Amino acid sequence: MARSGHHLSGTVTNLAGPMEATITRKRTVWSPKIVDYPPLYQGVFVLRCEEGGLCTRNLIPGKAALKGRYNGYIVYVRDADEIIIEYRPWDAFRSPLAAAIADNKPDDIFIRPGCRVLYLGDGKGALATVSHISDIVGTSGAVYEVESGPKNVVEMVNMAARRANVTPILEDARDPEKYRTAIDEKVDVVYCDIAEDDQVTILLENVKFYLKDGGNFLLKYEANSSWEDRGAELYSVLKNERLYATEDVCLDPYFLNTGLLFGVYTVASSIESLRYGLP
Repeated sequence: MARSGHHLSGTVTNLAGPMEATITRKRTVWSPKIVDYPPLYQGVFVLRCEEGGLCTRNLIPGKAALKGRYNGYIVYVRDADEIIIEYRPWDAFRSPLAAAIADNKPDDIFIRPGCRVLYLGDGKGALATVSHISDIVGTSGAVYEVESGPKNVVEMVNMAARRANVTPILEDARDPEKYRTAIDEKVDVVYCDIAEDDQVTILLENVKFYLKDGGNFLLKYEANSSWEDRGAELYSVLKNERLYATEDVCLDPYFLNTGLLFGVYTVASSIESLRYGLP
């Protein structure tokens, strides 16, 4: 299992050249090309401007993904065909997945256009993360957002009303059978963003119900001491359940003493698992 604690190095080529952008708290005026190509991952880009960084392409142009607490910026960029495209900066202090990408650049985040993602959240950063996953998977993908508390209900429903690829599910992620009618087929990725003592059990139960064989998982975890020790402990536990962690990413300085595991699920025999390059 690879471990990442290094700073993101510049591996993309900036074709933008000089740029100017006038940024307010809500949005920016459009500016010349300031987007790095190729993208870091499918659907994840880098903006080179004053308040740039990671970004995703706005799924619904002209409409903010969220209202209120996480409205965020919108950057307008004119592409080579003179078409103006909207990008939404992705705040690494609000989203563990963005934090993993910003400072470590995992080999693969597993979430890409067309993916079906089951997201298990606990409120903090959930709306921001889901909105950007929605951008990434696009209209051909789907995001099922499971939240157990009422804190984000109104914003969840409002976001789903604007984004057809988001399905809000107000249920306890500990009882995945309760939302079987909302998820009509196996998903490609299960992302557990719940920082609870029983988070591994929650992940396992949802994987067994909804993740396809060969699908991927993400697990955010918090460590009382060393994130490396906690990550190694989780690796052993998950391996016994055929969830093979392929990368362990430290989320400092965005989320202190926190890590994000990336991995693959296979119900195949140990010999078959060699196809995935697993231990």
